[in-house]
Parts: sequence; structure tokens; C-alpha cells
Amino acid sequence: FIFPTYGFSLQLNLPIRNRSAEASLGTSEVNKRRDLYSQRQSIQNIELEARNAIHQLEQAKLSMAAAKISRDLALKNLEAEQRKYDLGAETLFVLLNTQTELASAEQSLVTAQINYQLALVAVDHATGELLDRHHVEIKDPKH
Repeated sequence: FIFPTYGFSLQLNLPIRNRSAEASLGTSEVNKRRDLYSQRQSIQNIELEARNAIHQLEQAKLSMAAAKISRDLALKNLEAEQRKYDLGAETLFVLLNTQTELASAEQSLVTAQINYQLALVAVDHATGELLDRHHVEIKDPKH
């Protein structure tokens, strides 16, 4: 005769401490703190870049104004020396030297204008407005 037999088993796992999960949690907390530090450092770098760019723009603006004044004075000086030369009261050497000074002042003005434009671009770059100012759009190639 065959008698049916029945049986069952019960397995109960009660983790006292899950060291693997604790280690993962610790690693995650360290990574979170590192990411927050990195984010804070990035924000500070961006703010510093923007402040420096604005400072450079202000300096470039002042330099350009000074270069314009210098050029205007050199032009007036040349006009005065030209009148003196026309009247015979000044030598050709002095007149040519004054023309050289005017050319140098004009060159300084052009350099100051270039530096001002570069400073404007740096401010646009630091503030994230460079592409918008020049109406540049980046389109998704999927669409």
C-alpha cells in the first residue's frame, strides 16, 4: 500500500544587520555630499567668471573713453602744430612727430575698442546670453 505523505518546511531569514546595505548607504551619502560640493563649486566659479567679465567690461569702457580723449587731444595738438608750421614758426620734424603721436593715439583707440568688444563677448559668455544675443538656435537633429 502506498500512503501519501505530506510535509512542509518554513525558512525564516531575519537579518540582524545588513552590512552590504549599510555600506551602499554610506557610499551614497558620500557621493551625495561630493556632488553637492561640486555643484556649489561650479556655481561659485560661474559667479566669479561673470563678476570678472563685468569688471573687465567696465575697465575696457574706461580705457576706451580715455583713448578717445587722448586721440582728440592729439588731433587738436596736430592742428595747432600745423598752423604753426604754415606760419613758419615750427619745423617739419615737430609736425611729423605730432602726426606720429596722433597715429599712435588712434591705434590705442582701435585697440581699446577691440578690447571693449572682447569684454562684451566675455560678459555674454559668462551670463549665458552669447547665443541669444546673436540669435543662434541649436535644433535637435531628431526633429
